[in-house]
Amino acid sequence: GNGVFNAERQNLLQTNIVIRNPTYPDPYGGKDPVTFASTAPPNITIVANDIRNPLAKILTAGVSREFFTNMGVSVDGVYTRTTGEVVSANINTQDPATRVRPLPEWGRIIQNQSEGVRDYTALLTRVERRFSDRYTYLLSYTLAKTDDNGTGTFTDFYNPGLEWGAGTTDRRHSLVSSGS
Repeated sequence: GNGVFNAERQNLLQTNIVIRNPTYPDPYGGKDPVTFASTAPPNITIVANDIRNPLAKILTAGVSREFFTNMGVSVDGVYTRTTGEVVSANINTQDPATRVRPLPEWGRIIQNQSEGVRDYTALLTRVERRFSDRYTYLLSYTLAKTDDNGTGTFTDFYNPGLEWGAGTTDRRHSLVSSGS
Protein backbone atom coordinates (compact mmCIF):
# COMPACT_ATOMS: atom_id res chain seq x y z
CA GLY A 1 0.00 0.00 0.00
CA ASN A 2 0.83 3.67 -0.24
CA GLY A 3 3.06 4.91 2.60
CA VAL A 4 1.09 8.18 2.86
CA PHE A 5 -2.08 6.29 3.79
CA ASN A 6 -0.40 3.61 5.96
CA ALA A 7 1.13 6.31 8.19
CA GLU A 8 -2.31 7.62 9.08
CA ARG A 9 -3.55 4.18 10.20
CA GLN A 10 -0.55 3.76 12.53
CA ASN A 11 -0.70 7.28 13.98
CA LEU A 12 -2.47 6.75 17.27
CA LEU A 13 -0.65 3.49 18.01
CA GLN A 14 2.43 5.50 18.94
CA THR A 15 3.19 8.78 20.67
CA ASN A 16 5.55 11.34 19.23
CA ILE A 17 6.41 14.11 21.69
CA VAL A 18 8.52 17.20 21.11
CA ILE A 19 9.98 18.86 24.20
CA ARG A 20 10.39 22.57 23.51
CA ASN A 21 12.93 24.41 25.69
CA PRO A 22 13.69 21.44 27.96
CA THR A 23 15.01 22.15 31.42
CA TYR A 24 18.35 20.70 32.46
CA PRO A 25 18.99 18.19 33.96
CA ASP A 26 15.26 17.23 34.09
CA PRO A 27 13.62 17.72 30.65
CA TYR A 28 10.35 16.23 32.02
CA GLY A 29 9.66 19.14 34.39
CA GLY A 30 9.61 17.09 37.59
CA LYS A 31 7.43 14.29 36.17
CA ASP A 32 8.55 10.76 35.44
CA PRO A 33 8.90 10.01 31.66
CA VAL A 34 5.70 7.90 31.46
CA THR A 35 3.55 10.56 33.16
CA PHE A 36 5.10 13.27 31.00
CA ALA A 37 4.51 11.26 27.81
CA SER A 38 0.90 10.54 28.75
CA THR A 39 0.09 14.22 29.40
CA ALA A 40 2.00 15.92 26.56
CA PRO A 41 -0.08 16.84 23.50
CA PRO A 42 0.50 14.18 20.81
CA ASN A 43 1.65 14.92 17.26
CA ILE A 44 -0.06 13.09 14.41
CA THR A 45 0.01 12.89 10.63
CA ILE A 46 -3.22 12.69 8.65
CA VAL A 47 -4.25 12.61 5.01
CA ALA A 48 -6.53 15.26 3.48
CA ASN A 49 -9.93 13.95 2.39
CA ASP A 50 -9.46 15.37 -1.12
CA ILE A 51 -5.98 13.94 -1.81
CA ARG A 52 -5.47 12.91 -5.43
CA ASN A 53 -2.81 11.71 -7.83
CA PRO A 54 -0.60 14.40 -9.39
CA LEU A 55 -1.42 15.61 -12.90
CA ALA A 56 1.28 16.71 -15.35
CA LYS A 57 0.68 18.74 -18.50
CA ILE A 58 3.59 18.72 -20.93
CA LEU A 59 4.38 20.83 -23.97
CA THR A 60 7.38 19.98 -26.15
CA ALA A 61 8.69 21.23 -29.47
CA GLY A 62 11.90 20.50 -31.28
CA VAL A 63 13.79 20.35 -34.51
CA SER A 64 16.61 18.10 -35.75
CA ARG A 65 18.79 18.74 -38.77
CA GLU A 66 21.66 17.01 -40.52
CA PHE A 67 24.38 19.63 -41.07
CA PHE A 68 27.16 17.51 -42.53
CA THR A 69 27.35 13.87 -43.55
CA ASN A 70 26.89 11.78 -40.39
CA MET A 71 26.44 14.87 -38.15
CA GLY A 72 23.18 16.16 -36.76
CA VAL A 73 22.02 18.94 -34.45
CA SER A 74 18.87 18.87 -32.32
CA VAL A 75 17.17 21.61 -30.31
CA ASP A 76 14.17 20.87 -28.11
CA GLY A 77 12.08 22.92 -25.72
CA VAL A 78 10.15 21.32 -22.85
CA TYR A 79 7.62 22.78 -20.43
CA THR A 80 5.93 20.68 -17.73
CA ARG A 81 3.44 21.88 -15.13
CA THR A 82 2.61 19.35 -12.42
CA THR A 83 -0.24 19.96 -9.99
CA GLY A 84 -1.51 17.91 -7.09
CA GLU A 85 1.86 16.79 -5.73
CA VAL A 86 1.76 15.73 -2.09
CA VAL A 87 3.07 18.33 0.36
CA SER A 88 2.57 18.57 4.11
CA ALA A 89 1.16 21.34 6.27
CA ASN A 90 0.88 21.68 10.04
CA ILE A 91 -2.83 22.49 10.22
CA ASN A 92 -2.56 23.03 13.99
CA THR A 93 -0.11 25.93 13.71
CA GLN A 94 -0.46 28.73 16.23
CA ASP A 95 -2.48 31.68 14.95
CA PRO A 96 -0.01 34.54 14.34
CA ALA A 97 -2.22 37.06 16.18
CA THR A 98 -3.50 35.06 19.15
CA ARG A 99 -0.57 32.58 19.43
CA VAL A 100 -3.20 29.84 20.14
CA ARG A 101 -3.43 26.53 18.28
CA PRO A 102 -6.83 25.70 16.73
CA LEU A 103 -6.80 22.39 18.68
CA PRO A 104 -4.71 23.06 21.83
CA GLU A 105 -5.08 19.47 23.10
CA TRP A 106 -2.94 18.34 20.14
CA GLY A 107 0.62 19.23 19.18
CA ARG A 108 1.48 19.23 15.50
CA ILE A 109 -1.18 17.87 13.14
CA ILE A 110 0.67 17.32 9.88
CA GLN A 111 -1.74 16.91 6.98
CA ASN A 112 -0.59 15.46 3.65
CA GLN A 113 -2.30 17.49 0.93
CA SER A 114 -2.39 17.59 -2.87
CA GLU A 115 -1.30 21.23 -3.00
CA GLY A 116 2.14 20.84 -4.59
CA VAL A 117 2.81 22.64 -7.89
CA ARG A 118 5.96 22.33 -10.01
CA ASP A 119 7.02 24.09 -13.21
CA TYR A 120 9.89 22.71 -15.30
CA THR A 121 11.23 24.58 -18.33
CA ALA A 122 14.19 23.37 -20.39
CA LEU A 123 16.09 23.99 -23.60
CA LEU A 124 17.95 20.87 -24.74
CA THR A 125 20.61 20.99 -27.46
CA ARG A 126 22.60 18.14 -28.94
CA VAL A 127 25.33 17.68 -31.54
CA GLU A 128 25.86 14.08 -32.57
CA ARG A 129 28.20 12.46 -35.04
CA ARG A 130 26.99 9.03 -36.06
CA PHE A 131 29.44 6.17 -36.07
CA SER A 132 31.55 6.13 -39.26
CA ASP A 133 35.28 5.99 -39.99
CA ARG A 134 35.62 4.16 -36.64
CA TYR A 135 34.48 7.00 -34.33
CA THR A 136 31.41 8.70 -32.95
CA TYR A 137 30.71 11.48 -30.46
CA LEU A 138 27.89 13.23 -28.72
CA LEU A 139 27.79 16.63 -27.05
CA SER A 140 24.65 17.82 -25.28
CA TYR A 141 23.79 20.87 -23.21
CA THR A 142 20.65 21.50 -21.17
CA LEU A 143 19.54 24.85 -19.78
CA ALA A 144 16.72 24.15 -17.32
CA LYS A 145 14.76 25.72 -14.49
CA THR A 146 12.49 24.12 -11.89
CA ASP A 147 10.23 26.13 -9.59
CA ASP A 148 7.85 24.66 -7.03
CA ASN A 149 6.05 25.43 -3.79
CA GLY A 150 7.97 22.98 -1.67
CA THR A 151 8.42 19.25 -1.47
CA GLY A 152 8.21 18.87 2.29
CA THR A 153 6.23 20.64 5.00
CA PHE A 154 5.13 24.23 4.41
CA THR A 155 7.29 26.51 6.55
CA ASP A 156 4.53 29.09 7.13
CA PHE A 157 1.07 27.47 7.11
CA TYR A 158 -0.68 30.87 6.98
CA ASN A 159 1.37 32.05 3.97
CA PRO A 160 1.90 29.04 1.65
CA GLY A 161 2.64 31.39 -1.26
CA LEU A 162 6.00 32.16 0.36
CA GLU A 163 7.11 28.60 -0.48
CA TRP A 164 7.30 29.32 -4.24
CA GLY A 165 10.87 29.32 -5.55
CA ALA A 166 13.65 27.22 -7.00
CA GLY A 167 12.86 23.52 -6.61
CA THR A 168 15.11 20.92 -5.04
CA THR A 169 15.56 19.36 -8.50
CA ASP A 170 16.59 22.68 -10.12
CA ARG A 171 19.72 22.08 -12.22
CA ARG A 172 20.36 25.16 -14.31
CA HIS A 173 23.17 23.90 -16.56
CA SER A 174 24.11 20.40 -17.62
CA LEU A 175 26.81 19.48 -20.13
CA VAL A 176 27.36 15.89 -21.23
CA SER A 177 29.82 14.52 -23.77
CA SER A 178 30.84 11.09 -24.92
CA GLY A 179 32.72 9.50 -27.73
CA SER A 180 34.39 6.38 -28.94
